[in-house]
Amino acid sequence: CEGAVLGAAGVRLCLAWPPAAAPDVGSLALNFAALDLARSHASVVDDVGHICDRVRTQGVGVDEFNDCVRDGLVDGAEWEARRLRRLPDEEQCRRLAQLHRCAAFLQSAGELSDAEELLRHSLALAERVHGADQSHGDLSLCLVELARLLRLQGDAAAAEPLLARAVAIDETRLGPDHAQLAAQLSALGSVLEATGQPKEAAAVYRRALATDEASL
Repeated sequence: CEGAVLGAAGVRLCLAWPPAAAPDVGSLALNFAALDLARSHASVVDDVGHICDRVRTQGVGVDEFNDCVRDGLVDGAEWEARRLRRLPDEEQCRRLAQLHRCAAFLQSAGELSDAEELLRHSLALAERVHGADQSHGDLSLCLVELARLLRLQGDAAAAEPLLARAVAIDETRLGPDHAQLAAQLSALGSVLEATGQPKEAAAVYRRALATDEASL
C-alpha cells in the first residue's frame, strides 16, 4: 500500500530530522503510527528504511518533505478507512477510535469533506449497531466529533443539534454532575453564542459551570 509506505516513511524521517528544522507535520506522522498500517503489511517495514535513506540523500527540503508526508498521511488514512469500512458493523463499531483517527488526519491535511463523510458514516454506524440503546457513549462521541468538524467549517447551526443530543446522552449515561457533561455543555454554549442566541448561551454556560463545580 503506497499510502502506508509514505506514512511510515514520514514517521521515520520525522524522528531523524534535526529538531530545529522539524517539519510541521511531524506530530501527525508520529501519531500516524497508531494506525498500525505497517504491522498489517510486513513488506512495508522492509521498504521504509530504503525510502528514508533515498529521500535523505536526495536532499529533500522541509517544504517538499511536508508535502510528501501529507500525501502519505492522506493516502494511508483513506486506505485504512476503506479497510475498516469493509468490516462487519459490529467490528467497525469496536474500532470507532481508528475511524475517528483517520478522519482527524484527513481534517489536518485539509480534506474536510472526506473527513466529514467519514464522521457521518461513524455516526450512522453507531446508530445502527446500538439500535434502541440511543444513550450509548459511542453515539455521544460520534456526535461531538462531527459537531467539532462542522463548527470548524463555520457551520455552527448544523453543530448545535448534534451537541444538544450529545448533552442529553451524556446526562443520561453519566449523570448530571459529570465533568464530561460540563465540557459538552460548554461546547454547546459556544455554538449557541455563535448562532446569535446569547440568552440561551448564557443559560447553558451557567449550567456548565455548575456541573463542573459539582464534579470536583
